[in-house]
Parts: sequence; structure tokens; C-alpha cells
Amino acid sequence: MQPRQRTDDVEVTWREPLPFHPGGDAPHGALARGAEALVERVDHLGRDAVAKRRLPKGWRAPELDQRLRSQRTKLEARLLGEAKRAGVRAPVVYDAHAREATLTMERLPGERMREALERATAAERDALLRRAGEAVGKLHAHDIVHGDLTTSNLLVHDGEVMVIDFGLGHISVEDEDKGVDLHVLHEALQATHARHGDLFPQVWAGYAARYAGAPRTAHVLDAISRRGRYKGYRA
Repeated sequence: MQPRQRTDDVEVTWREPLPFHPGGDAPHGALARGAEALVERVDHLGRDAVAKRRLPKGWRAPELDQRLRSQRTKLEARLLGEAKRAGVRAPVVYDAHAREATLTMERLPGERMREALERATAAERDALLRRAGEAVGKLHAHDIVHGDLTTSNLLVHDGEVMVIDFGLGHISVEDEDKGVDLHVLHEALQATHARHGDLFPQVWAGYAARYAGAPRTAHVLDAISRRGRYKGYRA
């Protein structure tokens, strides 16, 4: 088990794979429920959409809780817009209600990369991973740090890779932040898709093609490896 490895991204090789179902204790009809938000399928002016509502935290002071959820909602809406301007396919924001801490967004087509990689041929897998790296490279070129890059937060449709869930994202010019961002994806690939060997070189090839600062990110990744907390990285 790796430090920081998420239990929902661990490959269980001795069991038959199960179809995806909403995570956590998502109520009936919800797409997902995480630690921070509930995601539901909704109709928005006749368009198929999703609503992401940040849930109140009972252990926080009500005024602080309201302020934090409102700020995170506004920041995520901004990041989604910035991602689009960076040339990355991400959900279009239809409505942002800061007081209710709710974003209503386009419901993107496709499936999670997590499942797509398992069904793909080796050549298809390499192409998808390179496109994922290109998407991250475009984000980092515009100083957008996603914050939770896993194959569950990447969608695939007709060979196109899309990025969702910027709930932990932020804007940063720091190489360290971008290196950690990419390393999270490296860890997710190791944890979830280990049977396919080292998949990170394909991600790196796409990333380096789209982000001129990739050599600086590489130094951060090497430094993370030398800290001894993670497995070594190989691009």
C-alpha cells in the first residue's frame, strides 16, 4: 500500500470487476456523493445537466462553513471557465449559485477513463494516456492545478479526453504544485491500472508536448521520488 493511495483506486486482482455505481452513500438518483459534494442529474432549461451541491459541514461554525462553500463554488466555476479557455474540454457552467453552493453544469458524454483503459487495446490505451497528458499540460500552461487527477476524473468519448471535478483545484504558478498534481495521476495509474505496466511515460509524452515548463515539473517529480515517500517515477 502506498502512502496517500486512495482505497477506491486500488486494483483488487482476485475479484471479478463490478460495474460502476455511485460511490459513498449517494441517495437514489444521485450520480455520486463524495466527501464535499453531492452530484445529481438534473434538467436545466431543457438541457441534460448535472448539479453539484457542496454539503454543509456540521462541525464548522455556520458562518465559516457558508463562506468556505461559497468560495469553493465560485472558484470551481472560474476554473472550469479557465480550462475551456486553455483548450481543455470541461463541463460548461450553466449556473453558479454561490449562496446555495451549487453549480449546474453540462453533462458530458462518455465514460470514465478508469473503465475505458481497461477495455482498450494497447494502442488505444497509449493514445488515451497521451491525450490525458496533453490535457494536463494545457491546464498547467495556464497555471491551472486540478488537485485530484485520477482516471475517475477524466472522461473519454470518441477518443476525446475531458476533465471533470475541479473541486480541489486552484490557480498556481508554482512548479511544486504542478509536479504534485501530475504525481497524483502517476499514483492513480499505479494503483488502479497496475496490470498494464508503467503507463506514465505515455502521459508524460503528451504533457511535455503541451507544456513548455515540463522540464521544471520533471525536477519536482524527481524530488518527490527522492523524498522516499513514493515509488520512483519514470517518464
